[in-house]
Amino acid sequence: MKIYWLTRYGILPSQIKELRRLFGDDVVVIEDFQPPSDADDVIRRFKESGADELVIAGWPHLIVQIVQQGIKPLWAEMQ
Repeated sequence: MKIYWLTRYGILPSQIKELRRLFGDDVVVIEDFQPPSDADDVIRRFKESGADELVIAGWPHLIVQIVQQGIKPLWAEMQ
């Protein structure tokens, strides 16, 4: 299982632990800190990554546009 995680701040150890609990110990997280230009940029990068799931931490206006295009990202809860 590969997860593409677009973030401004990085992933917390507790989030990695939860991903492993949900998806197994072999989960691979691809972190991307590069701010996206638009929703199409996010979708392109996600598809190019070959990941199975997408997480976006931030950019709520882009999340709406991505969902409208049929992709349903996972929701990251931050502390």
